[in-house]
Parts: sequence; structure tokens; C-alpha cells
Amino acid sequence: MLYIESDTEEAPAASDLRPDGTKWTDPTKFSVEFTAGRLVGVLGALQRCSSLDEVKGNIDRLVPQECDFSRHEMESFARHVDQELVLWLGTCRKFQSSSNLHVPGNYTERIIASVCSLPGSSGLLMDARSECRHQKDGSGCYGFTSTEEALSPVAVVACVWLARHWYDITFKAVVTFGEIWYRQYLVLTKLDS
Repeated sequence: MLYIESDTEEAPAASDLRPDGTKWTDPTKFSVEFTAGRLVGVLGALQRCSSLDEVKGNIDRLVPQECDFSRHEMESFARHVDQELVLWLGTCRKFQSSSNLHVPGNYTERIIASVCSLPGSSGLLMDARSECRHQKDGSGCYGFTSTEEALSPVAVVACVWLARHWYDITFKAVVTFGEIWYRQYLVLTKLDS
């Protein structure tokens, strides 16, 4: 949502806006654009693809460019083709960027990168939030909205499927942290059964 000056509402200051022009407190583009059904439909379309180029074309066609969902995760997956990794499920991502534990950029990445530097601990950080909700002052992230929380398990399933199917990544373990991930774990285990 872009803000236009009007007689009734003052436009927010530039520091009150995310790089995409929305307020930091606004729902993310991902949570506005997707319902669980639509996201499952995207996953179904991706599962019918016969090449990685076709997958990328479908993502470009089905996922608005303003949404971070899957595009930036695929950048991380490309760095780990045919590897066996620990999957770290965190809740911090930078706006329109992929996590790179070789060059950690935020607090969460630095913690996980230090653990992954231990022998036999190679890992991949994936954030089911699907988009940045960082507070403008840099003090952390806003909490998950109920819509984000409902969509997150489906987003995780879609991205894990992409990593396993198209990048031959094997996850030997999953490490999560935070209350949101406990709730998501319960949902994901129900999906597995």
C-alpha cells in the first residue's frame, strides 16, 4: 500500500515506511496476497513443473514481485545443491534478501552461523515468515499476525519441497527456536500424519 497525501490523513515520514513504501506496522505483501488455499494452489502448480526454469517461471507468474516468498529462499538453496544440512527455522530476515550463513548479516544469522561453523554442522537458515517485519528502529521484528501464522506452515512445506526436489538438499535435522515455531511444529506434524 503506498500512501498519497490527502486532506484527511497526513502521509507518514519516510522513516516510518519499509523500502516497499508500506508502513512497518502494515501486514506484509505476502499475508495480504495469499490465503492458505491460494498458497496450496501455487505449491500444486510447482509440483507439476518438469524443470527448474519452469518452476521459476511459475513463481514469477503466480507470486507478485513485491512478495519475497520462495524467490530468496531459492537463492540460498542454489548455494547448497546436493548437500546434507541442518535446517534452521528462524524468524528474522532482511528485506528482500536471502539468508547467507557464510556472510551473516543480522543477529539471528550470526548466532546460527557460529553453530554451523562447527564440524559436521553445515546448515541452511529458512524463515517461514516469508517477508521482513523488522521494526524501523532495528530493535527486532514485530510479532506474527494471525494471517502470517496460518500461512507459515504451508510456506515452509512449499520451500522444503523446492529444496529437496529441485536442489537435492537433504535435511538431516531441523532446529527451531521461539514460541511461534513450537506452534508451527504442532501444525507441521499434523500435516505429516
